[in-house]
Amino acid sequence: MSMSFVFCTFLLVVTVTENLVLLTSASIIYESQARFTILSAQLIRLEWASTKEFVDEKTWLVQSRQIQSIPPSFIVTRNDTHLCIDTNFVTLEYLRNTTTTFSQHNIRITIRVNVVKEETVVWNAIPGEEYDGNLFGTLRTLDGSRDSKLELDCRNQPRDDLHCTYGVISRRGYVLIDDTHRPQFDNDFRWPWIINKQYSPPDPSHCQIVSIEERRNCGLTNNNINQYECELRGCCFIFPSSCFYSLQSQQDLYLFGHGHAYSQALFEFTRLTGSIPLPPRYIFGIFFSRYWAYAEYEERQIITEYIQHDIPLDVLVIDMDWHKTFYKLLSNGTQDQADQEIGWTGYTFDKHLFPNPVKFFQWCKQLGLKNALNLHPAAGIQPWEEKYTAMAYAMGIDPSTAHYVPFNVTDKHYSSSLSDIVLNPLQQAGVDLWWLDWQQGEKGWMNNISYTNPTFWFNHIFFTDPYYQDRRPIILHRWGGLGNHRYQVGFSGDVIPSWDTLSFQPRFTATAANVGYGYWSHDLG
Repeated sequence: MSMSFVFCTFLLVVTVTENLVLLTSASIIYESQARFTILSAQLIRLEWASTKEFVDEKTWLVQSRQIQSIPPSFIVTRNDTHLCIDTNFVTLEYLRNTTTTFSQHNIRITIRVNVVKEETVVWNAIPGEEYDGNLFGTLRTLDGSRDSKLELDCRNQPRDDLHCTYGVISRRGYVLIDDTHRPQFDNDFRWPWIINKQYSPPDPSHCQIVSIEERRNCGLTNNNINQYECELRGCCFIFPSSCFYSLQSQQDLYLFGHGHAYSQALFEFTRLTGSIPLPPRYIFGIFFSRYWAYAEYEERQIITEYIQHDIPLDVLVIDMDWHKTFYKLLSNGTQDQADQEIGWTGYTFDKHLFPNPVKFFQWCKQLGLKNALNLHPAAGIQPWEEKYTAMAYAMGIDPSTAHYVPFNVTDKHYSSSLSDIVLNPLQQAGVDLWWLDWQQGEKGWMNNISYTNPTFWFNHIFFTDPYYQDRRPIILHRWGGLGNHRYQVGFSGDVIPSWDTLSFQPRFTATAANVGYGYWSHDLG
């Protein structure tokens, strides 16, 4: 038996009513190929572009650059050689007329960690120094974890599929967030969609002259990336695995200079990147789930036992056996048309186990229970699904060919058809919550859109599905990277039950709050 609880750490639930991406020109300072935006007295945006073309749109991470209603106060001074911007909390010094991107040779920022005690710290743009003292963030999953040795210091985390993310608070007093070349969103307010922008690899001569100690990792902390992915980002690549910005690379950085005012740093982070949504009340209750092929009558027996023993139960989570599976074929290594393990993806109830799912859901609702179903969507829509014909027609496939509908999560037409034709009828039948149990890898699914991964994107499209316009949206899924706090709640994965695992989860939950991800469902056994 597996029981889960949703844990909530200290966090700030903020509702951002503005949808403002740009600030007034009074908060923006231009200097040659650089642009500096004073978002608050302690939050500064640093941009450099050789073409002087800067990003004003929403990105994968940044949702609004309107941090406060009143523009912050600051002083700008210039002499023959330097630009200086002073906000009383942060002082930025920049070498004028420089012809290269930000580096220790042209920029320095002094942060007043403690104004009363006159304690300061300096960011010198030395690659990697911003990670020292960081209080950590979180990563994608605890799958397979059996003890407390999971590495949260992202520089030392060898796995690139975990999307290890540092927190926005640090003992040093500042944090640097890199938003360079992150994907942008379109202006569809109903269902914002990703824009695929391609970037050309830099001139090799601009890469070769960057010394090893001056190489700033291209949006990475552990530099686990291949040449193809690196060059998609418009960055330099040197064998075997060094991906870094050239001296002419565009950069888009956010410096959080909040000292030890950690709550203010988190507050401004959520203003910048989107609010932390408040989940529906039932999500804080008790879940029951077990990876077992329960029949409907067995689920009824379990629920009845909870009632008989006066044990609270709020959410019944049914694992993948709710839909058609083909375990005999699977045991022989059979794959479906998508070359996925047959039966792992499914959208059609197994009527041998659930002869009348609508009636079962109605019975659960009468008892005050919510219902969640597991999804593994990688195989698309196979010919045996109830909704295959409708989906095939929607995607321009002749159903008589029995050719499956390929999974294409970045195609808005596919995603909207999946929602309207397949998922919404299940939700109307009684499904309250989807457990997006994506385990099919973090690469090769996003049509070569740089800086993206299917975990984050699934969270976005399910959570922002227009179906939820009149209710609080909710999903259960793994962490997909910085900005994922907009899509609650987290599922920490298939852990190996042990006391060490259990003792590690409170710390894991606490550090995740440092990136605004404060709601987690942890398996307890």
